[in-house]
Amino acid sequence: METISRRVRERELERQLRYNRIRKTVSSHLPALLPEYLQMLLGSVIGFGIVAELLRRFAGVDPLYLLPALGLLYAAQTTYFKARLAVDPGFRIPRCRCSLAANDSTELVLRSKGSTILGIPNSVLGVALYTTMLVVVALDHRAATEALAVVGVAGSVYLGYVMVVRIAGLCPTCITIAALNVLILAQLAR
Repeated sequence: METISRRVRERELERQLRYNRIRKTVSSHLPALLPEYLQMLLGSVIGFGIVAELLRRFAGVDPLYLLPALGLLYAAQTTYFKARLAVDPGFRIPRCRCSLAANDSTELVLRSKGSTILGIPNSVLGVALYTTMLVVVALDHRAATEALAVVGVAGSVYLGYVMVVRIAGLCPTCITIAALNVLILAQLAR
């Protein structure tokens, strides 16, 4: 009986050591900002998802108009901030205390090379994406809307990677835009 008990304890100890080694290896390879990024993303998805559903139920607002319109608003705001930072290096972006971001590095993100693609600010591309999406939704072209939504989510995934891994700073507005892209795609999947 003692032999069996000793073997069980040894196996349990080996299992715990293996688990701790795996956990340590995984956590050492994850970017430090990833948990905060995911927390902000999930919070934005839940918050905007609730607002969109309430407006749909009680005010008859179609989320496929609301969500791209909000994306357009946030992309336009980011474009304004990017332009102000280019003109006035001393400009400080107002902090949104609603995001609870311990690491709000919006200025760092918007000043980085990762904030442009081929010299075009990502926010300008966002304005074009959401404007096109609103037109396509109004024209009731579902396949085109789905394609634009996939482009938006793919772009957000890539830019989230750039923000968390390469820049090592978080932009709450950029994360909010990523959440809106996820919600738009989810609405289309319904």
